[in-house]
Amino acid sequence: MILSGEIVFDTRDALPATTRRTGSNVISTLGGLRDSAATGLLNIDAAELREVYTLRSMLEPRAMAELAALPEADRSVACTKAAELLDQMDTESDVATWARLNRDFCSRLTHPLRASRPLLCDLVRSLRERSTRQTVTALHAQPALAAQARRDYRILVSVIREGDSSFAARITVGHLNRSMKYGLRSLCEVN
Repeated sequence: MILSGEIVFDTRDALPATTRRTGSNVISTLGGLRDSAATGLLNIDAAELREVYTLRSMLEPRAMAELAALPEADRSVACTKAAELLDQMDTESDVATWARLNRDFCSRLTHPLRASRPLLCDLVRSLRERSTRQTVTALHAQPALAAQARRDYRILVSVIREGDSSFAARITVGHLNRSMKYGLRSLCEVN
């Protein structure tokens, strides 16, 4: 309900309304909201979003470059699995489902790195999760952003498959810069 935009937290009725809608009690609802806030789905401000994207811009290009430098067999399997999700993302119109597919795409693409770089993978995943809410908000406001992300991802998959570390890093930086710009814009529109 958070990712689909059904829950709006800028009203006094948010907790009772959420409790009624989910059919749960207040303690369970508060626990869920606490967990959501801890993962960045709630209460992120512009300064924190900039910090998250700054960190992502330092780590994700490195991860993509290292992924492109892996043996061809590892790259090929990861790229094939990620491309399958891109095909699903092409036809998905529900923003929350698209966001889940986006998360799964990133996870499948970076899977070969988990064995050699588990900390890097965990940091990248954690930072992505912290920016998920703004991504969803931006996609609700401008659905065409999903098409741009898919174009970026298709290029990224192609250059990783080819083993071009430098280009993989550059594509990632460009994608993150656009994502931050639209995430900040959506944050300003909400506030």
